[in-house]
Order: sequence, then C-alpha cells, then structure tokens
Amino acid sequence: MARSSTTSSSEARPRAGLAAVALCALLEMVIGSTQLFLNGVETVVDIKRGHLDAGEPDDVVIFGDSRFFSIPAEAVNEALGGGLRVCNFSWPYMGVEADPLMLEGYLDHRPAPKLLIVGFGPEFIGLEEARIRIDTWQVNRERAFTVIPTRTLVRFLVEQRQWHMLYMLLEHRLMPPSVHHRKVILSRLRTWLWDWGRDPLDPADRRYIEGMRTQGWFLMATDEEASEEVAVHLETYLGRVDVHPNAHARAMAERFAQIAGERGIPVLVIEPPTPEAIHRLYEERGVLAERERLLRSWEDRWPTFRVAPPYARHLPNEQFGEMAHTNAAGNEVWIDMVREACAWYVREVGPVGAR
Repeated sequence: MARSSTTSSSEARPRAGLAAVALCALLEMVIGSTQLFLNGVETVVDIKRGHLDAGEPDDVVIFGDSRFFSIPAEAVNEALGGGLRVCNFSWPYMGVEADPLMLEGYLDHRPAPKLLIVGFGPEFIGLEEARIRIDTWQVNRERAFTVIPTRTLVRFLVEQRQWHMLYMLLEHRLMPPSVHHRKVILSRLRTWLWDWGRDPLDPADRRYIEGMRTQGWFLMATDEEASEEVAVHLETYLGRVDVHPNAHARAMAERFAQIAGERGIPVLVIEPPTPEAIHRLYEERGVLAERERLLRSWEDRWPTFRVAPPYARHLPNEQFGEMAHTNAAGNEVWIDMVREACAWYVREVGPVGAR
C-alpha cells in the first residue's frame, strides 16, 4: 500500500505542475487580450491600433501626437464639407521616427487616405535629438514598441542597423502581459480586496477612456492653467531650446514628406499651438524661422504638401494645462483653429478627393 501511494503521489506532481503552467498561460492570455488591465492611454492606443484591421477605408486620417487627442473627427468632417469618413489616429509622443513609421505601417494595412492631417511641432528642430528619438529615451521606446506595427518597426531597425533595439523589441515582445500591466493589475487587486467601491483608475485615466469610447476624443488637461514658468519647465525637463543640427530628426521629417509625396497623398500640416511663453522662446532662438524654411521647401518639392497658415500658433499660457496640452478653455480655440485650417484647405485646393 505504501508503494502504491508513493507512485500515485509522484504521478500527480507532474500533472499538477502542468495544470499550474496552463493556468498561468491562460491568465496571461486573458490579461493580454482584454482592456480591463490597461491604463487610460494604453486603452486609447489599443482602440486606435484596432482600427488598422477595420474594413472600410478612411477618407481623412489625423496623424500626430497627443496634442491631437482632443480634436473631434466630426469637427474636421464638417469643416471639410461633410460626408467624409474621418479617423483621428493620433498617438502618444514616441519620438521623431513616429510620423514616417506610422505612415508606413498604415499603408501596409490600409489604402492611402484622400487627405492626411498632421502636425509638425518645432521640437524636432528646437530640442536636442537625444530627447526626441525612439532609441535614446525609454518612454519613447516603450511607446514605440507598443504602438508601431511590428513588421514596420523591425524593417526600420534593420535598415538603420539598430541591432540593440531589435534585441530590446524581442525582449519586450517576450515579456508576459502581466509584467507590462502590473501597475493596473496591482491597483485593481487592492481595490477588489479592500475597497470594492473605489475606481482603481485615477480620474484622468477614466476621463481618457470614457472620452475615447463615447466620443472618439478626450482632453489631456481640463481646468489646470500654466504660467510663465512653463518655458522654464520645458528646458528643465527636455533641455535647451535652440536650432539644433538634429540630422536624424530632420531626416525622419523628410522621410514622411517624401513617402506622402511619392504616393501622391495630400498632406495638410496644422501646427498645434504652444503656450505664449514657449512660443516666444522658440521665436527668439530662431527655431520657428528654421521650421518654416523646412516646411516651405517641402511645399515646393511636393505639390500635395500644404501648410495651413499661420506657420506657428500660440495661445495664452493660462489656456494650457501644462507645456504641451491645452485645457478645456484652450481646446475650444484649438478646435476652431483646426476648423479654420480645414476650411482654408478647401478654398485653396478644393474638396477632399477632387483631383
């Protein structure tokens, strides 16, 4: 009897181990396939990334970073004359490579749109390149690994011979979803165990998610007001503003313009506004003049590339929540700026799709 009991116990242990591995794998699959364990920006990215697999082609696509999160597709549609399928495909800032790589990734999955709206802020010239590349700042790298389609990103990294980035991408892909989303998982676990009625996401995350799901846009800032110190904060956080050489950053902007130009995709550049204090800093250091020179050169070379006037926009400091994002009051003005730019495009070029 003792021998039989020992044998049964020995046989049960491998089965228990396999069951535990299967349970862990199932749990990772659940975490990786649901939005339940994502924070606000991660949920927004997941929703937008799913658009690449959608069936119906877009007429107008809005590219750009989080400064475009708060632009309603409906406002763009109306300003362009209506009857258009408009998709706000903007993403969290993730480096100067984002515009061309997201365009390449989009065109790998979907037909070219009839109009592409994008913002080229002065930071690709005015900030040191080490702060605005995918490969030199962790936050940019992590976002790029999450947002940019894998095939597009791998192709680019091989082209650039960034072998260390390929290794980091592989490491990122092999990491279990529970590791990527551990903060939200732990927050939800604490809520379920000790405070069942509390929302495990902070109010900003909840605002992003609800805004995206219900209306397709959301505010990054609401009632906060920036001060004159916003320009000091910019240089403290991101380094000195100046006309930097930034050969790679300029090449990436050029790459975007060239892809769109060679494919004949009409591009409308709408410069997002900056706080007055930061605008003054960019202007005094010559960044705005250099940016305008580059944009004009692209207009000269690519007939489908248009920059809506003015080449630089700004608003009072108090209409921003911080250095990049307008608050609720400023966003109303920003939306009007986009409407005016779209109306200008129709007057100058004609209805979207009429070539």
